[in-house]
Amino acid sequence: MLDEVSGYVSMNVSPQTVVTPMCVELLAGLPLDRVVLELSEHDPVHDYAALEAALAPLRARGMRLAIDDVGAGFASLRHIVMADPDVIEMDRSIVSGVDSDPVLARLARSLVDVAHGCDVSVVAEGVETAAEHAVLQTLGVDGGQGWFFGRPAPAHTLVDEGTVRTAPAAASLAG
Repeated sequence: MLDEVSGYVSMNVSPQTVVTPMCVELLAGLPLDRVVLELSEHDPVHDYAALEAALAPLRARGMRLAIDDVGAGFASLRHIVMADPDVIEMDRSIVSGVDSDPVLARLARSLVDVAHGCDVSVVAEGVETAAEHAVLQTLGVDGGQGWFFGRPAPAHTLVDEGTVRTAPAAASLAG
């Protein structure tokens, strides 16, 4: 699929899977400069040293690392400190309602401050409204994903990064 689109692909993988030889072998066969590996929140990290050892050669070849769903599950601040990610993905539980809840907005801003202080980008997950997107931008969030930007689609319908394609049906609903 990477040969069908420009940009990169994000892969969501549990920490326990990353340390398996089969996963490392699979990842090593990919063009790693176009891969962002997202460590999922579903499982705790039991051995940060083993995780770092599995990731180091892949990252040396250009693979970027993201911590998925920061603010929920096992995606703790410890993951950020120990894994030295390139990106943290702010959980939807913080994003949803950030435009109307001052506590969520302060929490989002705090995550941005911590991440940027460590030279880490912040992506907001589950952005569904223009109001959420606007507040997240003012808080310094670097990027977003969610239905506000578009629905899931086959690779052949994707467009280059930085553009948003609106389906004709969605456009007619807005008008």
